[in-house]
Amino acid sequence: MPRKIILVVDDEEDAQVFIENILDEDKYKIISAWDGVTGYKEAVTQKPDLIILDVQMPVQDGFTTYRQLKENAATSDIPIIMLTAIGPKRGIHFSQEEMLAHYGNAPAHYLEKPFDPVKLQLLVTELLG
Repeated sequence: MPRKIILVVDDEEDAQVFIENILDEDKYKIISAWDGVTGYKEAVTQKPDLIILDVQMPVQDGFTTYRQLKENAATSDIPIIMLTAIGPKRGIHFSQEEMLAHYGNAPAHYLEKPFDPVKLQLLVTELLG
């Protein structure tokens, strides 16, 4: 059985490595991007089964990337887990409901950093089986 592909879009190397280490490499192939522009291009070309998308990144933020992914028919059905550290850093919190109201759709899940690795594992399993 081929491994499911997960695209991790995050500008922090520690976050990339952490996510790679907690996900089962026998079940998932992890591909990485360091900014939203590159992440969008990877999503279009690689057609991952799941995208884990950070909010605050250089070049292009996660909200813009999220909107582009959902507007493109080739990537609109890919489930997205949004990650953010903006809440703890700046006291600004986002939710799936706010994303739904603003964009007309919402990510599969929304996690604030630092997140519980077991919770991420469970969410990935829930979304990909």
